[in-house]
Amino acid sequence: MTAIRNHRGILAVRAELPDAVASAIGEFSADFDKFKERESAKVKALEANLIEMEQRLAERDLAPRGGAGQSSSMASAVSLAADLNKDGTFQQFAAGSIKECGVKVSATKLLNVQANVIRYDSGDLAVRENVGVIEPARRRRWLRDRLTTVTTTGGTVEFSREASGTTNNADVVGAGSPFVHEGADKPESVIEWDLLDLKVPTIATYVRASRQILSDVGELGRIIDRYLRHFLELKLEQQLIAGAGTGAQMKGLTHADNRVAFTPTSGDTGIESISRALGTLANSYEIQANLVILNPVDYRAMQRTRAVTDGQFLWGDPNGANSEQVWAVDIHQSPAMSQGSFAITDTEQVGTFRLREDAQIMTGYTGNQFTQNLVTILGELRALLTVERPTSTMYGSLTL
Repeated sequence: MTAIRNHRGILAVRAELPDAVASAIGEFSADFDKFKERESAKVKALEANLIEMEQRLAERDLAPRGGAGQSSSMASAVSLAADLNKDGTFQQFAAGSIKECGVKVSATKLLNVQANVIRYDSGDLAVRENVGVIEPARRRRWLRDRLTTVTTTGGTVEFSREASGTTNNADVVGAGSPFVHEGADKPESVIEWDLLDLKVPTIATYVRASRQILSDVGELGRIIDRYLRHFLELKLEQQLIAGAGTGAQMKGLTHADNRVAFTPTSGDTGIESISRALGTLANSYEIQANLVILNPVDYRAMQRTRAVTDGQFLWGDPNGANSEQVWAVDIHQSPAMSQGSFAITDTEQVGTFRLREDAQIMTGYTGNQFTQNLVTILGELRALLTVERPTSTMYGSLTL
């Protein structure tokens, strides 16, 4: 039976269905509700499987290799997978409606990987990454740090130093018995000076770089700065120790004009030669050396010296914290010292490290670099070693 009712101008019709039809509809509605529950459970299971898959992929491809850091890596991977699961574009990719998608991800969730875009396609997971720029090696201490340092304002330095003709004739004055000193001649000593005029050399180097990459990779400019400064310090160290004095080179500590020669004794080891040199310098020139300069290879070879009787290391315990000293004198290791040779010196009296311009890094254009998006990065320093007391340094071979 059907009833028709008019309510506020709206015609409402209600149909009364037979009981059989109503029962069928009820059964269908119940079956449909069960179907929806089953499909909903399947969808949730698929979502859970998807999250688990992304977690495993993230853990495999994003975590650093090795045992350390695995827990923090897994936490970041879980967070990353959760973000992907919430992304609408990624859900379309997961549903198969699109073949690829790009998703922005916070860099902090990628651990030490520097990329901030993960690219997905219909194949395997691929991550584009930038592992960063490698910094130059750093030496703990340079020879210049041990020398007396002053700044200079000119391009040349004029200085005087003690010449080899200096003679000490000081003596007790007086004669006779009873002893009298009136009227006695006093001995004369001789002090000779050499007046030297040296030019301050320039140590420089440069590299070319892309202006665009310097803008895109902010860290690169700082690394290049460190590299160039490191290159300059390496060359300066070589000049301070072994500068040949020819052309624009300075005369280093081991130059014949700046030291006294040492000749080793037959049969002596390197350690024994250093001891003899320390004694000779103190006895003949009243210089108590405070530094021994050695090549790193020679230094480590000396550390391996063993006793003949029991084979124990004479230098110290390899497992202990051995100080870098020999005969209570500090050691400065430098490849600038040639293997098989050594020098001892008193860094407080030998001379002065005169700094005209410390290392500076400058950027500019040369030629048509401006139109080629290239730049030249120049590193430069100006300094000079003036040796006022050549008898403060002894140099020679470790063994015959």
